Order: sequence, then structure tokens, then C-alpha cells
Amino acid sequence: MKTKTRKKEKSEKSKAKNSSVLTTCGSDVKQENHLITDYFPTLSRPRRRITAKALALEQEKMISSYVSNACDPKENLYIVDVVGKGKGVLSSTLIPKGSFVCEYAGDLIKKAEAKEREKLYELRGEGCYMYYFMWGEIQWCVDATKPSHRLGRLINHSRKSPNCKTRLFIHRNRPHLIFIALRDIQPNEEILYDYGEMDRYAIEAHPWLAET
Repeated sequence: MKTKTRKKEKSEKSKAKNSSVLTTCGSDVKQENHLITDYFPTLSRPRRRITAKALALEQEKMISSYVSNACDPKENLYIVDVVGKGKGVLSSTLIPKGSFVCEYAGDLIKKAEAKEREKLYELRGEGCYMYYFMWGEIQWCVDATKPSHRLGRLINHSRKSPNCKTRLFIHRNRPHLIFIALRDIQPNEEILYDYGEMDRYAIEAHPWLAET
């Protein structure tokens, strides 16, 4: 479940590969650009077959690199002001279905601490960006309230037409929340996902959760 506020609104929410799309970030990240001849036969050389399993393993390795370096593929994404929403994230290039978009990054804390932080934010009159999720039979939270260079915290909500979703990614025995594309995301298209808010009172207080 994620809680995110834009300006002073607050609502709670329950709760990855195309080498030509993803770019490098940090000295440990290397991404090879594949050619069409890597996948199809030509007259000049024998056919090279890449299995779905091999592609999946390569993508997992690439995601691990971004997670390890605490960075996002920013060459593929940019921030804009969206009317009625505040900040938003758009794609600067085609992001194919199933590709990694970025990470929802912040402080990884347990539920009890997250609730205490929520109270503190409310007393201060501040909005918060909190995403609750289950891992290992324990409810955790990624608190992305503190401003940072990470982009996932700025992705806006859409219940009717999301183009990405969150996925739990375990790296070095630590959970991470990442976004993957539900379909091909076109250049200059806003990145959107469903916050998954089910609480009737929260939806009544913030109708945009159900209307968009």
C-alpha cells in the first residue's frame, strides 16, 4: 500500500528489458546494445539464438546494477510539471513492454516506524510518499518523502490507464520496489501506475484516485 500526497493531499494505497532503451548510470553499469542480427539469421554469419531465459537473466543482472548503484535510467525519463498533478515523469524514448522503468526508492522501514513517521508528517503539515508492501510475512514500507534525485517517487496515479506496475525485486536479501512496463510506452508519454487505494473514505476525500 502506498501513501502519496501531491501538495497537501494524502491517500493510502495497499500494497523490466530492452537494451536499446536502458542506459548506463554509474561506473559499474554496462549495457550492450543488441543488433537485429543478434536475433535473426543473415547471409554473413550463422544465426545466434538467444532464449527467453537468457534474456530474462540478462535483464535481472541489469536491474541489479541499477539497484546496486542507487540510480535510475534517467536518459530515458524526464520530469515535467503536469497540470492538476504537480510533478510527473515522462518517457523520452520507447520503453518496450516488460522493461524496467525505474525504482521506487526511499527509506526501507517496518510498518510501526512508518506509522510514526506519518503522524510526524501530519503534525508538520507535510505531505508524504509512502508505499506499504508485504515481504516475508512482515509489512514493510518504502518512505520516499524526503526529496531526492530518484524518479519513482514522482510517478503519478492512474486507475483507468496505467502503463506500468510495481514488482518486488530482491537484491542481496533486501527487497526493492521497481516499476516495469505493462505495455509499450511511447516517447513523451507520462509514466503512470495504479496506487491501488481501496479505502472508501480515502477515495471520497481524494476523488482523483477513482476518476483518473
